Amino acid sequence: MTKLYTPLKLLALSALGTALFAAAPANATSNNDVEKCRTALTEQSEMDMSAYRLSYDREEGNRTKTIYFTAVSTNGGENLNVTCTIKRSKVLAVNDGTKEISLLASNDKK
Repeated sequence: MTKLYTPLKLLALSALGTALFAAAPANATSNNDVEKCRTALTEQSEMDMSAYRLSYDREEGNRTKTIYFTAVSTNGGENLNVTCTIKRSKVLAVNDGTKEISLLASNDKK
């Protein structure tokens, strides 16, 4: 004999599933993207990244993502708000908190 679920039980299970799905983090940025941003900031800006750790804040966009970080000082200095723009796994630009640095010319077109 198969067990039938009442409409109330189905509704409760559906609500539980929706709540669990909604509680999942919306962080779609991969560690690879974060490392690419860190490398670009190290190579292209005047910022000494050995004195900071990047703390993910948020991201905007789908194909072209702008990722927002807080560069947290490891030596007691001032924290900085930095951004990194990525499209198709290539860093297009970084902003080290003082100026925007475009990297379009430095990316390979593969």
